[in-house]
Amino acid sequence: PVINPFHEPPNAYGAMDLQQFLSGNLSDEDIESLLGQMKTHIIPMLTEEAQKLDIPDSEEQIEVPKFGTVDFGFSAIQIDSFNIPEESLTLKMQGNSIHLECQKISGSIRSFDWFFRQHSFPKLKDKGQATASISNTTVSLVLQLTISIRGTQLEVSNSVVKIGNLDVKVKKNAKSLVYNLVISLVVRLLKTKL
Repeated sequence: PVINPFHEPPNAYGAMDLQQFLSGNLSDEDIESLLGQMKTHIIPMLTEEAQKLDIPDSEEQIEVPKFGTVDFGFSAIQIDSFNIPEESLTLKMQGNSIHLECQKISGSIRSFDWFFRQHSFPKLKDKGQATASISNTTVSLVLQLTISIRGTQLEVSNSVVKIGNLDVKVKKNAKSLVYNLVISLVVRLLKTKL
């Protein structure tokens, strides 16, 4: 995606010289100024984009020790909240690239439906609802700076998300025998989908 956090013409960086910016020879003051702009514009934009994400329904057939083949799935997933602490945002410049890293991100996922169906005897099955939350998550972005007569834009050229902790809570209707299995399956599938 292309974003324009500055909404300014190419030479409107205040005391920051454009050639100095592109060469990466920025003073600590210039980097602090840019970091302030990033916090003001990028954090709300990332939060908004995360809350728009819809992870579609998922159903998989999985081999589970002691249970054999099981069908497991969940309904569409939506992020309910997404929090990026401003103090966790770091910025590095390299040529016309800006490397951003946001750490200690937390969030919650809206309640979703799940199901579990065992193929072999005793053919256990169950369904219910669950909620999930993430914490200690890191998002790393590489932004390419593009300057034209229309203004300055940043384009995301690379992104990496590392989920630190994923906590799943299954509502109590899950049979005690499959309760822990359901939680581990939800975690396993959700981490690959997020």
